[in-house]
Amino acid sequence: MRKAVFSIPFVISAVAMATPQSFMLLDTDNDGVISYQEASADQILAGDFSRFDINGDGVLSQAEYRRYRHS
Repeated sequence: MRKAVFSIPFVISAVAMATPQSFMLLDTDNDGVISYQEASADQILAGDFSRFDINGDGVLSQAEYRRYRHS
């Protein structure tokens, strides 16, 4: 039981590190994706939205947003 208790903080911090803070700020409804409406808060991202929406589902996943951030 003690091992499980110690591992929980590490799991939580790993998840937090995998999600850029800027992604969380743009994802205002906390659904894990950025819609075009949410992206419109960032003029540059809004202009490039369709280019980075790789699968064309109308939202940016964390992976798609990472591509935008590293472009």
